[in-house]
Amino acid sequence: MAQKSIADFFVAGPSQQKRSGDTENCSTTTKKPKKDTESNSKLQKNFKEKWLQDFDWLRNENDRMHCITCERASSTRKTLKNNAFVTGSKNYQRSALVRHMRSDDHTLAKKIVTQQRYFEAATSCVKGKFMPVLEAQIRTATHMAERNIPNRQYLGLIDLQISNQSSVLTEANRSCILSNHQAAQKMQEYSANVLRELTITRIIQSPFIGIMVDESLDIATNKKLVMFCKIVHGGKVKIEFVANIPIQDGKAETVYNCIVNWLQEIGYDISKVSGFGSDGASVMFGKISGVGVRLQRKNPRIVHIWCSAHRLSLVSYWAAKDIPFLKSVNEMLIAIFNFYHFSAPRYNKLKELTSLMGKKVKRFKKPTQVRWLSMSDAVSTCFDCYSVLILGLEHEVASSPHSEGGNKARGILKKIKNIKFLMTLALLKDILGHLDLVSKVFQKDNLDINQLKTIVASTSLVISSYLNENTPTVQEVVDQTDEHSEWQGIPICCSLRDRIAHRNFRKKYVNNLLGEFSKRFPDSSLGVLHDLNIVLNPSKLPESVSGIKEHGLGSLENIIDFYNTCSDENETQPLVDSGRMKKTFLQFKHVVNMNREMDVTEFCLLVIKDYNELFPDFATIASILLTCPLTSVPCERGFSLQKDM
Repeated sequence: MAQKSIADFFVAGPSQQKRSGDTENCSTTTKKPKKDTESNSKLQKNFKEKWLQDFDWLRNENDRMHCITCERASSTRKTLKNNAFVTGSKNYQRSALVRHMRSDDHTLAKKIVTQQRYFEAATSCVKGKFMPVLEAQIRTATHMAERNIPNRQYLGLIDLQISNQSSVLTEANRSCILSNHQAAQKMQEYSANVLRELTITRIIQSPFIGIMVDESLDIATNKKLVMFCKIVHGGKVKIEFVANIPIQDGKAETVYNCIVNWLQEIGYDISKVSGFGSDGASVMFGKISGVGVRLQRKNPRIVHIWCSAHRLSLVSYWAAKDIPFLKSVNEMLIAIFNFYHFSAPRYNKLKELTSLMGKKVKRFKKPTQVRWLSMSDAVSTCFDCYSVLILGLEHEVASSPHSEGGNKARGILKKIKNIKFLMTLALLKDILGHLDLVSKVFQKDNLDINQLKTIVASTSLVISSYLNENTPTVQEVVDQTDEHSEWQGIPICCSLRDRIAHRNFRKKYVNNLLGEFSKRFPDSSLGVLHDLNIVLNPSKLPESVSGIKEHGLGSLENIIDFYNTCSDENETQPLVDSGRMKKTFLQFKHVVNMNREMDVTEFCLLVIKDYNELFPDFATIASILLTCPLTSVPCERGFSLQKDM
């Protein structure tokens, strides 16, 4: 190699010297990266199918390895979701699989999956074997509660079903039967809790509710407040039992606090309470401090309704109160009931006499003010069995004239064996029969306001027709006594004087009834519900186009005045938008016209279901009308269960 100067060496640099003198070494150096690339491609790892046999928890999907065990456990343990074999691993090495299998995550996942399998197996066993047995026991306990069967009879009823070869309750399944002495009580409590929760859920889902309350005593003379709610749920109007609350006294403040506390307990806003139904007691209906007034102070939009069935009962009671002879009739009906009810020999003789005459045996009823239909039943029974009653009393007098029973029979005969008593029974049978039919309608859960108004008006018209003419049964008595001078074989005459006296009595009684009807059922008693009925009831809509245009304008204004206010300072918007209601009212009335064949309940449910978006304000007032209680009859039904609580 030629020698260079030191200056040339430093100018050229070592790199140039290397390129000029070591050409072979340079070429060798540049080939090394290519050899490394080729070796890496030869060492690249791929998934091997035999791993699926070696590791039963392994799954390969979309070029990624997954751990089935860890994936299943990750649904309950969130810390496993970040594991590489849960998200998917590309590390195709057996050592990676072994490391994962020995990891803490995989060990924990195996324990979780094992527990899940045990639980699933136990659940399957319960569903297949124990659950049918448990359902049979729950049905038995529920049946016992419904039939007032003591819980101590539970095991005996279970044994009876086993002896009768029940398909579920068998000797082979006896180990699955709850044999604890408190089993029936516990199952009844659990069922009651579930039913209570479902009821509260339905109440909360209802846009509005109506509350019905009344107070009573249970068998231990503990005072209770019975509470029901009227709601809209699932496209239907429903009555729900919600509470039977122990109270210290029956004061208005106590009842009011119970209602408010219950609403707060279930989380329901009192501003969504549409109405309050109760009897006519001063505690509920007091104008200054009654329960209804206190609730209206909290929510002025609550409509307080006096139970229509209670009002009807007061109509007949007060109509007869200032007529002395009707008081005497009531006393005689009670005396007849007592005479036969507390003496089996007398009643048996009466049954023999009834069978000989070919008539149906009936038990005499006792008229009371507690039971609404008792007076009508007592009158009808006495009138239908009049001839048998007279003959039975006469037989009692003849067989033992000087005994206590004979003297009582003689006294009753003296009062009832005359045309005046017979015609009065006939009159009461017809009039009270009408009132009882109305009372039965008022006791229905699905009573609507249109039915209430129509039935009251029609009943008043029927009763007013008796001012100038006899009732059908009275006319039948008059005709038969005129022709044969007897009634059902009993000699009785009806003179002109008797007819005049009965006519005067009938007019006074009918006038009293009509006066009580107008007093107890004025249009003002329904308040805004009267206007809601006019707007929402298809039967109230005129048929002419001009009539439809003018229909309900005044009622709409009354509705807007009543509901276009906030119940308290916490409510920011009123229930209805007055401007929107007025703009859409004509269109809404045409929708009413197209559904003219529906009654008011059916149409209100239709508006809530299908027209809530188009007419939100009318859907709101439809919900209010449906949930306003017109009676408190459900509470009266609840009283009959108090003796079992």
